[in-house]
Amino acid sequence: MSELFKQKLQATAYHAAFTLLVAGCIAYLIFFIWYPGAFAEMLRGKELYSWVLLVEVILGPCMSLVIYNANKPKRELRRDYGIVISIQLLALAYGIYTMALSRPVYIAFVVDRLEIVTPTEFFPQDLETAQNTEFNHFSWFGPKLVCTDRPNAKDRANLVLSSFAGRDLHVLPQYYRDCREGELSQVGQPLASLLPIIKNHNLELYDKLQQANSPSERYRWLPTSNRFGFGAVLIDVNLDKPVNYLNIDPYVSE
Repeated sequence: MSELFKQKLQATAYHAAFTLLVAGCIAYLIFFIWYPGAFAEMLRGKELYSWVLLVEVILGPCMSLVIYNANKPKRELRRDYGIVISIQLLALAYGIYTMALSRPVYIAFVVDRLEIVTPTEFFPQDLETAQNTEFNHFSWFGPKLVCTDRPNAKDRANLVLSSFAGRDLHVLPQYYRDCREGELSQVGQPLASLLPIIKNHNLELYDKLQQANSPSERYRWLPTSNRFGFGAVLIDVNLDKPVNYLNIDPYVSE
């Protein structure tokens, strides 16, 4: 192996180590803050991150392998690396921007289900209609759970028309409010009806529930909906809040 090629590999290794560090920081942001738990699969967070990983960890160091040459003038080498790093930063910024737009920001309880809502589903003026200032912006630290009020008779007709375009209560912050005590648990369905589906898709969770103390009394469940399909969530009756989102369609038995 020539000395020049060894130097190229060393430069590539340094570049790869740095990009892996950056990718790790992004992974923490994505999988622990923006898309926690099952949200990463429900809202395609893993797929989006894989593209960022492709550019950061593979393309960047590969370009470094091509351009590095110890015999190049330092000015030319700095220029080449400046171009590569600029391309990486632009791709990273675009990837983070895309993931930010697709992250869950509100989990809205509507009648008998939880709607997982992303920024792309709102119109710019929607947030201005929120009655509570707590709901007139998007959180950067994970989705907020909200409940919704029924519209009055006058607004109901307009809501029926807007629902045909996919704009129901879950994307109208003017109807958002804090959930009342016991509100989710009262509407939640018996755990027994979901257990066969959990058994088919998540045997580990099924065994854990079977081993829990009186799981049918402690947990109920609600269907969830997002722009990619349906899911389910376990509601802890004692806490009256979601404790485990599941990327399984409760309407499909197999």
